[in-house]
Amino acid sequence: MKQKRTKMLKISKRLAKKRMTLITLMILIIWISSLLVACGDKATGGAPPMMGMPVEASIPQIKTVHKKLNATGTLYPQQEITVTSEIAGRITQLPFKEGQLLNKNDVLIYLDDIVLQSQLRKTKAALNLSQLKYERAKSLLKKGSGAQSEVDQALSELNINEANVAFAEAQLEKTQIRAPFKGYIGITKIDAGEYITPGQVIANLTDISSLKLNFRLPESHYQILKVGQVVEIEVGAYRDQKFTGKVIAIDPQIDLSGRTVLLQAQIANPDLVLRPGLFAKVELIIETHEKALLVPEQAIQYNHLEVENNTFVYLVKLNKDKQPEATIQPVITGVHENGLVEVTRGISQDDKVISSGHVRLFPHAPIRVIKGH
Repeated sequence: MKQKRTKMLKISKRLAKKRMTLITLMILIIWISSLLVACGDKATGGAPPMMGMPVEASIPQIKTVHKKLNATGTLYPQQEITVTSEIAGRITQLPFKEGQLLNKNDVLIYLDDIVLQSQLRKTKAALNLSQLKYERAKSLLKKGSGAQSEVDQALSELNINEANVAFAEAQLEKTQIRAPFKGYIGITKIDAGEYITPGQVIANLTDISSLKLNFRLPESHYQILKVGQVVEIEVGAYRDQKFTGKVIAIDPQIDLSGRTVLLQAQIANPDLVLRPGLFAKVELIIETHEKALLVPEQAIQYNHLEVENNTFVYLVKLNKDKQPEATIQPVITGVHENGLVEVTRGISQDDKVISSGHVRLFPHAPIRVIKGH
């Protein structure tokens, strides 16, 4: 038992010595560190400057931006008709090809006109005869051997025959069905030699030199809508291309079911790539801001404790020691466009706005600009 106690006492003494040695080493390390810091302070004349947090900053971009309203719409042709025949007859020629671009007054269909040509010759012969009778009746009346009633009757027959000739010429003209305007002819289901009746559909004729765009906006925007405002559209068939036009009409009535107002715009189609029926994404430009100051979207910060005027940015400023620091600047924003935000109030074109590195920023935090211009 005595031997065991003796061993335990020896072990305790050894552990105590090790603890004292460790404590002595720690005190020595702390003392040496303090000496090094003191030496550094003396060498530099004070505490070394605090290392600033890395940020990215740049001056605002100056561009022209547009305030827009977004909508969707559908394209319609500038003009479109269903070509039909006004008279019955047998088709002798179909000089057009389906899908062909026709000019105004180009002939679409020739109908058999033999009977109508004969009727025209007959009415013209009757007209010539009535003209002679009328001249003879006037001559006899001047000589005193004729009556006024004969002159009146001859004049009546002359007028009737003139009307008959005009009617025959009009009927004959209808045997040639012409394009009333320049446009593309659609697909037809009739052929040469076929007998058609009045009102029978021949094909559609469509003018796509420009197109009409119908789209709707909420009634709350009615006060700012104006004829002449510019629209830009995108269609699925040409995703990388924008087409422009202008508002040409605003419906005076509000749609009761959707509480929307119908607008119509005219879209230029010089290359004839747009087609009626295409679905379009619409941007209506209601304001244009020239020389607007734009900053990246990520530069805009929000103070969620404020209800109004809760947006701000961090600017790069120099403190009294000429070192860069972050300062808060409240701002008012405007148009958002392509990852940029318009700042309408709060900054100038020479301010350096911090766009990245906000996580650890606070007012007057020391910073280090690692990227920017």
